[in-house]
Amino acid sequence: MIVEAQNDLTQFLIQLAPYTDNITQTSARSCSIEYDDSLPFVYTVALASTSTLIVYQNNSLSPSTSFLPLPVDYDGNRGIIAGFLSNGQNSHIKFRATVILFSINTGTAIATQISSWIYPMNGTTWQAGQTNAGTNLYAAKFDMSVSIDPRGTQVLVGIQSMNTVFLFSYTTTALTFVSSIDNGQGIGFDGLFVILPSPSSYYSSTTGPSIQIVPAFSLQLPCIPGTYKNGTCLRRCLPCPAGTKNDGTNLAASTCVDCTTNAFCPFGSTSDSVSTDSLSNVTQVIAYPTSPAIIGIDDILFFTLFSIGSTSRCVALSPLFWTLLVGGIVILIGSGMLIMKHCIKNSKAADGYEKLEKVFKQTDLITAGDL
Repeated sequence: MIVEAQNDLTQFLIQLAPYTDNITQTSARSCSIEYDDSLPFVYTVALASTSTLIVYQNNSLSPSTSFLPLPVDYDGNRGIIAGFLSNGQNSHIKFRATVILFSINTGTAIATQISSWIYPMNGTTWQAGQTNAGTNLYAAKFDMSVSIDPRGTQVLVGIQSMNTVFLFSYTTTALTFVSSIDNGQGIGFDGLFVILPSPSSYYSSTTGPSIQIVPAFSLQLPCIPGTYKNGTCLRRCLPCPAGTKNDGTNLAASTCVDCTTNAFCPFGSTSDSVSTDSLSNVTQVIAYPTSPAIIGIDDILFFTLFSIGSTSRCVALSPLFWTLLVGGIVILIGSGMLIMKHCIKNSKAADGYEKLEKVFKQTDLITAGDL
């Protein structure tokens, strides 16, 4: 059973499993009960033998002092409720964190306090100095959480404003503090999303409802065509194996069906309308070029600058080839001019050298100095 207080609507939303995220739905397993009193009472909800829900209002857990109850958990015999107990408006610390062990009379559904624990104000921790002012006006930082382990008769209480989780043990007559963990995180019901298992052929969608509701529940959606799910669990839908299909027309199908003979049914097929006889093999005439090991433009330019391919086209496009070719021509011309100047003692050779020197000076290939 889920009981949620709609504080802004002054009403309770009560649901019995299986749950729904549609708060406007009224059925035999859900209802809403209005309450007009704004005082911090404790409400007990019980399922009577006539299959009707009964709500009792009482504040017997703290008859003389204002108690602000927040989370509660019940193991069927004993319950734990956490909240803030008023310390008086004249005190520096306005409210003190309090944990109460209580029982419920099965005949009257009246809650009765058995034992309680109050966070000490005389401690040396930074939590002991908290004033908790404004606790009577709801704020998310004052959220708490309670979780009972009935087999071990232990309970965890998370107090978010103290950043601490407390461990208690309880009996039929007493509540005893065991230990605490600082820097913990108390978890309230603000933003709670519950993922419920889905039956065969359905999966649990985490999209959530279209309206804001806490807690919100996952939706059951059918598996998309080409997939299947054959059990009630939180597992996702799996693709149909090769040779099988699921066209999505039968939402209750929990397995994929075999495709017809000679049908093209790859992994995750939705149809077997294509025959393998209508398919033809395609052979790649020219192999795809191998991707280079380097992909940076600077690396590619540097790599091609100092390499010469094996084909004539690569040789013609290689910068290194043209550099070597031009360098070879310059070396030949320079060598010839040196030979003409120093080795050949002939007037015609000297005239030819002077003419070549003038040509090279005009084309700016050499400076005014001698070669």
